[in-house]
Amino acid sequence: MDLFSYPVTQWLVKQDPAYHPQAYADGYRQGRESAKKGKVYKPRTAGGEFARGSEDGYYGRAFTGQKQVVPNEYRPYTTTECDWF
Repeated sequence: MDLFSYPVTQWLVKQDPAYHPQAYADGYRQGRESAKKGKVYKPRTAGGEFARGSEDGYYGRAFTGQKQVVPNEYRPYTTTECDWF
């Protein structure tokens, strides 16, 4: 038996921490709920789509949806696999 090694391409998924495709919708829903409960409006410190949605929902603006989406990034890398033949 011989040990045979060969290169194999794998894919690494780099998830951006800002990736949240439903951020605006979640913020909008939470803003509407806060307004219905009569809570005082508090600006969201995180900013971005969630904050925009929260403000729109709280003040009863039209739902405009997500504008910015940060997609995941796929990066190839090569590794070595070995097998006995």
